[in-house]
Amino acid sequence: MSRLVSPQDVHVVMLVGVEDDDRLEQESSGDDTVEDRPAAAAPPGIPPLAYDAETAAEQLGNVPTKAIYRLIESGRLKFIQIGRKYIIPRCELVRLLEEAEFKCRAEEAR
Repeated sequence: MSRLVSPQDVHVVMLVGVEDDDRLEQESSGDDTVEDRPAAAAPPGIPPLAYDAETAAEQLGNVPTKAIYRLIESGRLKFIQIGRKYIIPRCELVRLLEEAEFKCRAEEAR
């Protein structure tokens, strides 16, 4: 029989490049929230799987963050909401750019 697991039952800590045991103990204490923790950097050469709204705006060529929120509100950009954060998968940014490129090519063909 399976049961639902609540956030209080499980505490998962993902650390990238931790070199100090004291920092490991501090980060796994459970006192902070996801929004309080610094974002873990992806290893060099590997792009992150997802971005927050601000980073997604930077990745799209420093567009205003409000533009990302408008795309989310209009349903043109899929996201995952974790707490108060909007997390946008990298594949959604790629899809958005490919869609724009397709529209540009279609207009040029006219």
